[in-house]
Amino acid sequence: MNINYMDRQYSIPNSLHSITLEQWIKWKENYGNALDAKKKEIDLMPDSSDKDVEAFLLLSDAACKFFSFYTGIELEEMRTNFDVNQLINVYTSSTSIMTDEQFELDIEPEYIVNNSIWNIIPPIDFVPEDGLMYDSFLELKKMVIQLKAFSEGDWNKLPALCAMYLRKKGETAADINNYLEERHSLMQQLPLNIAFSIAKYLEVTLKVYTDTLNTKTE
Repeated sequence: MNINYMDRQYSIPNSLHSITLEQWIKWKENYGNALDAKKKEIDLMPDSSDKDVEAFLLLSDAACKFFSFYTGIELEEMRTNFDVNQLINVYTSSTSIMTDEQFELDIEPEYIVNNSIWNIIPPIDFVPEDGLMYDSFLELKKMVIQLKAFSEGDWNKLPALCAMYLRKKGETAADINNYLEERHSLMQQLPLNIAFSIAKYLEVTLKVYTDTLNTKTE
């Protein structure tokens, strides 16, 4: 979706595919987390005109920040030079589409990344067949810590987890370790529909692991 301002055209994302994982993480850090926290506060308020006013102010603020973040136009300009009702209309339309897309996401058998076929593969081969070495143990420990942090809402851990779980056909743990830094950069540029799909897989994996652990300890 495009808007014109001061003889320039700006693109506004209206699909998960049009946002990268890196952009999403920066959005959450800069604005998203605080906006989510404020929304929870307002939701707890008793129904009243004050609550309605606070909800409208929050929606206006979110719309201005959304446009500013994705266009690069200064936030103060968004607040003073744009009709807030128009911003809200476009913002709610775009985010509604993306919310629906996220709800309908499936864990796919394969994904196209950089014109290559990639699959979600549990990184069990990080444990060598000839035994668990110290370095391998440290990698596994790091992965478990990242999974736990991600499950608690730390999206910064998702690129590293994607680097471990998303692989080209035939790729091994050794291949991944050979260009880990480059791979992390690539995962930052994943379109959000793929990143969210991997996140969904990780959430399912963690639930199965937790349920299994709870069953064994009962």
